[in-house]
Parts: sequence; C-alpha cells; structure tokens
Amino acid sequence: MANKLLRARSKFLMMTIAVGLIAFGVVEGLFWWRHVTTTNAWVEADFTVMGSSINGRIHSIEANKGDPVRAGQLLAKMDTELVELNIASLLADLEQAKSQKKLIASELKAFQKDILDKVETQKTLITGQRRELETLQRRLDIAQSTMNRNEPLVKRKVVSEQASEKIKDRVLEITSKIDEVETKISEKNRKIAELEGMKVQEDVFYSRIQVIEGSIEKLKVRIEQAKRELSKMHIYAPFDAVINEVYVDAGNYVEDGDRVFLLHNPKNLWIEALVDDSEIRLLSAGQAVDIDIEAQPDFDFSGRVETVGRTTLGSMNGNHDNSRGAPKVPIQISLNSSKHLLWPGVRATAHIRVR
Repeated sequence: MANKLLRARSKFLMMTIAVGLIAFGVVEGLFWWRHVTTTNAWVEADFTVMGSSINGRIHSIEANKGDPVRAGQLLAKMDTELVELNIASLLADLEQAKSQKKLIASELKAFQKDILDKVETQKTLITGQRRELETLQRRLDIAQSTMNRNEPLVKRKVVSEQASEKIKDRVLEITSKIDEVETKISEKNRKIAELEGMKVQEDVFYSRIQVIEGSIEKLKVRIEQAKRELSKMHIYAPFDAVINEVYVDAGNYVEDGDRVFLLHNPKNLWIEALVDDSEIRLLSAGQAVDIDIEAQPDFDFSGRVETVGRTTLGSMNGNHDNSRGAPKVPIQISLNSSKHLLWPGVRATAHIRVR
C-alpha cells in the first residue's frame, strides 16, 4: 500500500514537472516568437568636447572626472592677469578722456560767458551813451532855438553881438560832443560785432570735444571686447552633464580650440544595437523594446525603436566579408525616462516586440 502511494506521488510530481516544463517552453516560445532579441547592444550618449576659446594658461580646474555638473557651473579658470591689466589700462584711458572732455567743455563755457559778459558790457555802455546823446540832442535843440531867436534881435540891437556869438559857440560845442558820443557808440557797436564774430571759435571747442567723444566710444568698444574676452576665458558647463574626461592640469598653456573637458548629458541616452540581417525585415520605427542592462540587473528599462539602418555594419566599413557571422544592421532605440543611473558604453540586451 505504501509503495502504491509512493509511486502515485512520484507520478504526480513527474506530471507536474512535465506540465511546468511544457508551460515554460510555451511561454518562452511565445516570447521568442513575439520578440527579436539582440545581446549586441550598448548605451550611447552625445559627447561634448569643451575647449579653450583663447590662448592662455589654465589657472585652476574646478571639476574632476566623474563629477556631475549643472548648466553654467564653472569648470575651469584661466589666468586673467594680462586681460585684467588691459581692462584697467583702458578704463584709465577712458577716465582721462572723459576728464579732457569735461575740461574742454568748461573752457567752452568760460569762453562763451566771457564773450557774453563783454557784449553785455558794451551794450550797457551804449545804453548810457545813448541817454547822454539824447540829453545832448535836447540841449542842442534848445541852443539852436535860442540862436534862431537871437538873430533878429541882434539886428535890432536888442541882443548884443557878443551874446549871439556865445550862443553859436554853445551850439558848436554841443554838436562836437554829439559827434564824439556817436563815434563812441559806433566803436562799441563795432566791438560787439567783433565779439560776435569771435563766436566762430566755439567750433574749435566743439571739434575738440567731438574728437574726444570719438575716442571715448572707441575705448568703450575696446573695453567691452576685453570684458567679453575675459568672460570667455573661463570655461562653464553648457548643460547639466557628467564630466567624462579632463585633458589638462592647472598651469598648462592651451591655445584656442584645445580640448579641456569631455562631458555628456546623462538625460540624453539611447541604445545602439546590432540586429542580424535575417531579422531586420521584422523591425520598424515605433516598436516597443524591453531592455536589460547588465550594469543594472535588478531594474527594468524600456524604450522604442527610433531608426532602423539601411545598410549593414560591414558595408559601412567597406567590408563585405560575412565569414565571421551574419551581417549586422544598426538600429537606434530611445530610452524611456528612468530614475535609475546609466552609463554610456555599458552592455545591454534589447527585446524588440515585433508581434
């Protein structure tokens, strides 16, 4: 009885194992029927070379190989002493030019004030002399009127010849003073005209100011260029990245274009895979892909086929020797976002869903 029970249990166990193996085989068979799988795959990234934009000496390296960096973060400082000295010299020249402009402007203002004061002085004198002239003219009118009245009285002996001559002398005296005052007024008007004519000298001042303003603008441009050069001397991260390589050390002299850093964007990774040419007919852009990453075996990754190559890897290299295996066609697979860390170059296995 015990033997029968043992045989029944053994038979049941064997049947269970057989069913399990069959089920496993069916599942695996369906998986391989539904997928094209390649182990010839790896993680890829866009690598960016950061180089010096000028000739100069590296003052310090601010990031090390393997460091994550943020966009705009300082990666390397250049020796800026010569450029800073040049900027300081240009700024000193600019201040000197501004002082010269200010001095000439003050001289122009003093010149204009001097001319204006002299003109106003002459005009004030002319005003006083015109009043004097008006007074003399009134006195002349009175004297001439007296002389005209005395003429018939002299003939009738009412007024003496001596009194009449005295009046005539008075008329001549006043007339002479009038002529003298008018001459002075004319001289002062001529002086005013000369002073007004001196205003053309203002153009000399304006010309000097214009030349200095031109120099100031040129200095400003040179200062701006020097500051722009100074800003370009330091090297900053262009985006969030990981430093893959540092090619120089502090104290090294580099020239414009020399490489300093190699970095990549860890958020812009994809899978590059090679598929046998016998299976390439099954692939097309947009197909879902399950991805196993050897460096992260405990996590699942996924993506989609982005591009399918139009030629085999051998033909791209000019080599059509297929003796080493089936020709491979490269495909590119995008990676869906994941919180798990990946590294460019690590191996992967891609399961492309084709059915």
